[in-house]
Amino acid sequence: MGDVESGLGRYSGDLGCGSEKNQRGGLLNYLKILTAEANNGYQAAGLTNPGVHKLGKHVLTITTGLIDFIPEVAKIETEKMLIQMVETELEKRKQEGSYKGQQSHFF
Repeated sequence: MGDVESGLGRYSGDLGCGSEKNQRGGLLNYLKILTAEANNGYQAAGLTNPGVHKLGKHVLTITTGLIDFIPEVAKIETEKMLIQMVETELEKRKQEGSYKGQQSHFF
């Protein structure tokens, strides 16, 4: 799971609107990349309805790790998933002392 954690860390800072990091990607853009890679992997592997474990070398290691880490992502409403991810990240930052603000899930 090291690849997953390092990959998530790479994208977790991209949630801020208008930030420099957001200009080069962000979570929503990465979800598009994840979907495109999975689709390309299915096509390259010649699979029409594959299990994730069959993709193997056809997608990036980080993508495979994320698919294994969050296998039911297609069944989660995007807004709820984003709220949960932001809450988790803010709680982690509070414990580290790098975030001292308050956040409501109502935007």
